[in-house]
Amino acid sequence: MSKLVCRRTKKRGIVMATKLYKAKIVLKSGSIQEITVQADDPVKAKDLINMQYGNPKFFSNPQEVRR
Repeated sequence: MSKLVCRRTKKRGIVMATKLYKAKIVLKSGSIQEITVQADDPVKAKDLINMQYGNPKFFSNPQEVRR
């Protein structure tokens, strides 16, 4: 985390580094799909997946993708 000043609004704030996470979910058809999301941490990544896919069954929890 770092404190930065927005050029446009001149406001100070804490900026988190967004990371890429991948997870595997079980679709309603029973097949497994790997998905990726960008989030600050794995808990937020799982929350985003839950919101986007309607509380799916997880085959594997979100793990950070190292580049």
